[in-house]
Amino acid sequence: STLKKRLGSGGEQRLRRTLPALVFQALQLVRRYYDAGEDSDENWHKKMKKIYTFCHQLITALAKVGDVNLALRLYLQTALVADYTQYDGSENIVYEFVTQAFSLYEDEVSDSKAQMDAVALILGTLEKIRSFGQENFDPVASKSALVASKLMRKPDQARGVCLCSFIFWANRENEEEEEM
Repeated sequence: STLKKRLGSGGEQRLRRTLPALVFQALQLVRRYYDAGEDSDENWHKKMKKIYTFCHQLITALAKVGDVNLALRLYLQTALVADYTQYDGSENIVYEFVTQAFSLYEDEVSDSKAQMDAVALILGTLEKIRSFGQENFDPVASKSALVASKLMRKPDQARGVCLCSFIFWANRENEEEEEM
């Protein structure tokens, strides 16, 4: 936090270079806490949540500076790490980071090639996420289908909808594994 405050006063160029490194260091810290386990610290859950909140603040600051593509990728990467580190409340954290990625996509990405790249990245991330329950999966899946169908070019729309089908397929396989 101290480093973030110190670097925040350095201007946009410094933020674009240093904030991604801080996010990845925070994600490494999350992995270390997760590997140590809940028994290692009585405030384990609070610390995990606080680190994810810190990551959210850093990525939001990066998006405000104007590096939208990197911010989108960092939101999705943090969602994957939160999916990996399963604990009470991690599903909500994953959902928050994915919805922030969708929001950033809708507000800031306007180039047709960049839109297709972003949609493919979002859908690839959603395919790997396994922690979503049905109440969180349905809105995200519907949103991804809607976003894919609204791409500018018809070939991109077709590719996007085809990619979108994989997240429904991956979720179906996940449900079948849980039933066994």
